[in-house]
Amino acid sequence: MENKLTIKKILKDVWVMKKSIYIYNFLLTTFNILKILLATYILKYIFDVIVIDNNYRKSLIVILAYGIIVLLIEVINKYFINYKLEISNIDFKDKINIKYCSKIENIPFEHFENSDFKDVSNRVISTIADKYISTISIFFAIYGNILLIIGLTSLIVALGYWIVFFVAFSVIISTVITLKISKNSFNRYIQTTNKNRLLSYIKSLFYNRTFIAENRVFDNTDFFKEKYNDTAIERLDIIKKSRIKLFFLEATKSLIEVLLIVMVFAYLVISYFNKKVGVGDIASLVNASQQLNAALISLISILPRLKEIGMYVNDTNVFLSYVNTDEVSKTKVKEINSIEFKNVKFKYPQANSLSINDVSFRIEKGMNISIVGENGAGKSTLIKLLIGLYEQYEGEILINNISLKKCDLKAYTHLFGVVFQDYKLLPKLTVYENVAFALEVTGTDSKQIRKRVINVLGKVGLKHKAKEYPDKLSGGEQQRVAIARAIVNNPKLLICDEPTGNLDPEISMEIMEILETINKDLGTTILMVTHDLEIVKKMKKRVIVLREGRMVKDYEKGSFVDEKF
Repeated sequence: MENKLTIKKILKDVWVMKKSIYIYNFLLTTFNILKILLATYILKYIFDVIVIDNNYRKSLIVILAYGIIVLLIEVINKYFINYKLEISNIDFKDKINIKYCSKIENIPFEHFENSDFKDVSNRVISTIADKYISTISIFFAIYGNILLIIGLTSLIVALGYWIVFFVAFSVIISTVITLKISKNSFNRYIQTTNKNRLLSYIKSLFYNRTFIAENRVFDNTDFFKEKYNDTAIERLDIIKKSRIKLFFLEATKSLIEVLLIVMVFAYLVISYFNKKVGVGDIASLVNASQQLNAALISLISILPRLKEIGMYVNDTNVFLSYVNTDEVSKTKVKEINSIEFKNVKFKYPQANSLSINDVSFRIEKGMNISIVGENGAGKSTLIKLLIGLYEQYEGEILINNISLKKCDLKAYTHLFGVVFQDYKLLPKLTVYENVAFALEVTGTDSKQIRKRVINVLGKVGLKHKAKEYPDKLSGGEQQRVAIARAIVNNPKLLICDEPTGNLDPEISMEIMEILETINKDLGTTILMVTHDLEIVKKMKKRVIVLREGRMVKDYEKGSFVDEKF
């Protein structure tokens, strides 16, 4: 399966997208290993010069030369390589984040209502870039540790090979413990994902303008505080249990490291009195044994790190399994001449009953139609099916007599605009910028953007409000901005989901008059979902009535009089 992640593919992606990450990691790792090896070898030389030759001047010169070399390496590493590597990593992370976020648009909408998908997508999108960089770090950690082990082992074997056995004993025990620590950390991460997501959501509510306004009316603060507190306690219990286990594991690991030092010192003291090693040898071997132990543990600990990366790779593949990779050629619709529902049935994932039940109707180009019904009748669900959010339905939805499932959704979505009940305006952008945004995302020329935005703001009577921000506008004005944004791309179909739901009757009629003008002057097909029957009666248009997911009536233009829900 092409849409599948592997460690090999991670390495390849980094190489293709940012080769400099490999170059700077190689230089950084090589210089650091050379610094450690140089320190170990030169330690023996300095002590031998002091104790055997009794030449302090020579030893000071060697120490000074060593200091200059180390200083140069540090300067190169910290002020050049590290800087370049950081910039390369940031650039790569931005690119890989965009790559994975773009996969979201190919995930069927129904999965976003699945809690398992929410958890796995949250883990993947929030950590994927770091996991790529971690994999590269592991790759160069393997290279660096192997280089270090070869250099240190050659020294130890020449001076005191028994130390290798002491180190091996320590490494084996430490490795077993490290594996358990890694597993413990990953399990805690998985167990706290859902808790962290809920806590983050509740916390965000207290900064949400809409929630704050509703809370002033309904006083929900105590409920959400209690929910936050209960979830935080549950998360803390998971962390406590994990930390207790982690404490005993790390304490055992520290004990093994101390035991290694004691064994090495005991061996070297015996060897010194038996005249098998000198003072320089002891200093060098003590340092080398500790460095070798650390290098071996680091190398072996890469195995659980690789396993951990493997777990994240599997997690990512679960996420990727939701991505639709169907490459079947689809029809690119250029016009919307007709829309037809044929015996359409739909049930939400995990729902027990149908939300849309055997609905059939046809809409021709240029029509102005209202779909009415009480709350829960299926009006908004019908819109979601029409704009292609869900594909798992029975029956047929036809665009120009072509099945919607066979249409290229990207091309199709460029043909309609949507007006929502709650406006969906971007609060940090001005009226002009909100409308212009719809053109910017399509790559429209800046001169064309200005011309078209000013023109459409004139159509909805808001040219004088172009520099205002949404929170300075009335509800009716905000809805006009939403309409302007929806029609600035000259859509063939304008879908309005309860466009007057939050407005008073007078403003509602103004909005409806704007929609009628758009329908007449631009020939735009308008499909409006509403439960405001007074508005519908005054507009005298075709009306489709839904009740409990079924289409119970289809009133021709001007024939709708009244309907009781």
